[in-house]
Amino acid sequence: MKNAYYSVGFDEFCQFASQGNLVPLYREILADFETPVSAFSKINTGANAFL
Repeated sequence: MKNAYYSVGFDEFCQFASQGNLVPLYREILADFETPVSAFSKINTGANAFL
């Protein structure tokens, strides 16, 4: 099934996290007025960030 939506609760997330070191997460946002530069400026947290 391609592009399937799958949602888990916090307990199930913790269960997945205990099985390995990578649990993919994503968040959908309305970005009609967002540019790559403005999005980057919101998540930039230090000197080692780059776009």
